[in-house]
Amino acid sequence: MTRLFVVALAFGAFTLVATGVGIARRLPYQFGGTGSPDSVAADAFLHGTGISAPLVFVVVIIVLAWVAGRRGWVGIGAAAIVALLGVVGIIAGLMEPALRTFDPLVTPIAVVGIGLAVLLVVSAVRVAVSGTGDRRSTV
Repeated sequence: MTRLFVVALAFGAFTLVATGVGIARRLPYQFGGTGSPDSVAADAFLHGTGISAPLVFVVVIIVLAWVAGRRGWVGIGAAAIVALLGVVGIIAGLMEPALRTFDPLVTPIAVVGIGLAVLLVVSAVRVAVSGTGDRRSTV
Protein backbone atom coordinates (compact mmCIF):
# COMPACT_ATOMS: atom_id res chain seq x y z
CA MET A 1 0.00 0.00 0.00
CA THR A 2 1.52 3.32 -1.02
CA ARG A 3 1.87 6.27 1.33
CA LEU A 4 -0.41 8.35 -0.90
CA PHE A 5 -3.11 5.67 -0.76
CA VAL A 6 -2.85 5.51 3.05
CA VAL A 7 -3.18 9.31 3.28
CA ALA A 8 -6.17 9.20 0.90
CA LEU A 9 -7.84 6.53 3.06
CA ALA A 10 -7.22 8.64 6.18
CA PHE A 11 -8.69 11.67 4.38
CA GLY A 12 -11.72 9.56 3.43
CA ALA A 13 -12.24 8.19 6.94
CA PHE A 14 -11.95 11.65 8.45
CA THR A 15 -14.39 13.02 5.86
CA LEU A 16 -16.96 10.43 6.94
CA VAL A 17 -16.63 11.59 10.55
CA ALA A 18 -16.80 15.26 9.52
CA THR A 19 -19.84 14.52 7.36
CA GLY A 20 -21.60 12.94 10.33
CA VAL A 21 -20.91 16.02 12.46
CA GLY A 22 -21.97 18.32 9.61
CA ILE A 23 -25.26 16.46 9.26
CA ALA A 24 -25.87 16.40 13.03
CA ARG A 25 -25.13 20.13 13.31
CA ARG A 26 -27.10 20.90 10.11
CA LEU A 27 -24.16 22.71 8.49
CA PRO A 28 -24.97 23.18 4.79
CA TYR A 29 -22.29 23.48 2.13
CA GLN A 30 -21.31 27.00 1.11
CA PHE A 31 -18.69 26.38 -1.59
CA GLY A 32 -20.16 26.29 -5.10
CA GLY A 33 -23.53 27.56 -3.95
CA THR A 34 -25.45 27.54 -0.71
CA GLY A 35 -27.15 24.50 0.69
CA SER A 36 -30.11 24.36 3.01
CA PRO A 37 -29.89 23.19 6.63
CA ASP A 38 -32.91 21.01 5.85
CA SER A 39 -31.10 19.03 3.12
CA VAL A 40 -27.57 18.60 4.54
CA ALA A 41 -27.78 14.80 4.52
CA ALA A 42 -29.00 14.70 0.92
CA ASP A 43 -26.39 17.24 -0.19
CA ALA A 44 -23.46 15.44 1.50
CA PHE A 45 -22.86 13.08 -1.43
CA LEU A 46 -22.50 15.65 -4.23
CA HIS A 47 -21.90 18.93 -2.37
CA GLY A 48 -20.51 18.02 1.04
CA THR A 49 -21.39 19.78 4.27
CA GLY A 50 -20.16 22.99 5.85
CA ILE A 51 -17.16 21.08 7.24
CA SER A 52 -16.65 18.17 4.87
CA ALA A 53 -15.88 17.49 1.25
CA PRO A 54 -18.47 15.86 -1.02
CA LEU A 55 -18.35 12.09 -0.61
CA VAL A 56 -18.08 11.56 -4.38
CA PHE A 57 -15.01 13.85 -4.38
CA VAL A 58 -13.40 11.69 -1.70
CA VAL A 59 -14.15 8.45 -3.55
CA VAL A 60 -12.52 9.86 -6.70
CA ILE A 61 -9.44 10.87 -4.68
CA ILE A 62 -9.13 7.41 -3.12
CA VAL A 63 -9.45 5.65 -6.50
CA LEU A 64 -6.91 7.99 -8.11
CA ALA A 65 -4.52 7.55 -5.16
CA TRP A 66 -4.70 3.80 -5.73
CA VAL A 67 -4.03 4.26 -9.47
CA ALA A 68 -1.10 6.54 -8.58
CA GLY A 69 0.60 3.44 -7.20
CA ARG A 70 1.23 2.23 -10.76
CA ARG A 71 4.48 2.89 -12.56
CA GLY A 72 4.77 5.24 -15.51
CA TRP A 73 2.62 8.02 -16.84
CA VAL A 74 -0.62 6.55 -15.54
CA GLY A 75 0.62 6.71 -11.95
CA ILE A 76 2.19 10.14 -12.42
CA GLY A 77 -0.98 11.51 -14.02
CA ALA A 78 -3.20 10.09 -11.29
CA ALA A 79 -0.94 11.57 -8.60
CA ALA A 80 -1.01 14.96 -10.33
CA ILE A 81 -4.81 14.90 -10.43
CA VAL A 82 -4.93 13.96 -6.73
CA ALA A 83 -2.66 16.93 -5.99
CA LEU A 84 -4.95 19.29 -7.95
CA LEU A 85 -8.06 17.94 -6.25
CA GLY A 86 -6.33 18.35 -2.90
CA VAL A 87 -5.64 22.01 -3.69
CA VAL A 88 -9.33 22.44 -4.55
CA GLY A 89 -10.17 20.85 -1.19
CA ILE A 90 -7.86 23.24 0.64
CA ILE A 91 -9.36 26.28 -1.09
CA ALA A 92 -12.91 25.08 -0.47
CA GLY A 93 -12.14 24.36 3.17
CA LEU A 94 -10.67 27.80 3.70
CA MET A 95 -13.75 29.42 2.14
CA GLU A 96 -16.28 27.63 4.36
CA PRO A 97 -17.89 29.72 7.13
CA ALA A 98 -16.89 27.13 9.75
CA LEU A 99 -13.55 28.92 10.08
CA ARG A 100 -15.04 32.39 10.55
CA THR A 101 -16.31 31.82 14.09
CA PHE A 102 -14.89 29.49 16.71
CA ASP A 103 -16.88 26.42 17.68
CA PRO A 104 -15.16 23.94 20.03
CA LEU A 105 -16.20 20.96 17.86
CA VAL A 106 -16.63 22.29 14.34
CA THR A 107 -13.55 24.51 14.04
CA PRO A 108 -10.99 21.81 14.95
CA ILE A 109 -12.68 19.39 12.53
CA ALA A 110 -12.45 21.96 9.73
CA VAL A 111 -8.79 22.67 10.52
CA VAL A 112 -7.84 18.97 10.64
CA GLY A 113 -9.66 18.40 7.34
CA ILE A 114 -7.65 21.17 5.70
CA GLY A 115 -4.47 19.75 7.24
CA LEU A 116 -5.21 16.31 5.80
CA ALA A 117 -5.83 17.90 2.40
CA VAL A 118 -2.40 19.57 2.64
CA LEU A 119 -0.84 16.20 3.51
CA LEU A 120 -2.65 14.68 0.53
CA VAL A 121 -1.22 17.34 -1.80
CA VAL A 122 2.32 16.90 -0.45
CA SER A 123 2.13 13.11 -0.79
CA ALA A 124 0.70 13.32 -4.31
CA VAL A 125 3.33 15.82 -5.44
CA ARG A 126 6.08 13.55 -4.10
CA VAL A 127 4.76 10.67 -6.22
CA ALA A 128 4.27 12.84 -9.32
CA VAL A 129 7.71 14.45 -9.08
CA SER A 130 9.58 11.25 -8.27
CA GLY A 131 7.93 9.53 -11.21
CA THR A 132 7.56 6.29 -9.29
CA GLY A 133 4.13 5.43 -8.10
CA ASP A 134 5.25 2.15 -6.57
CA ARG A 135 6.81 3.54 -3.38
CA ARG A 136 5.70 1.61 -0.36
CA SER A 137 4.87 3.20 2.94
CA THR A 138 7.66 3.13 5.48
CA VAL A 139 5.33 3.95 8.32
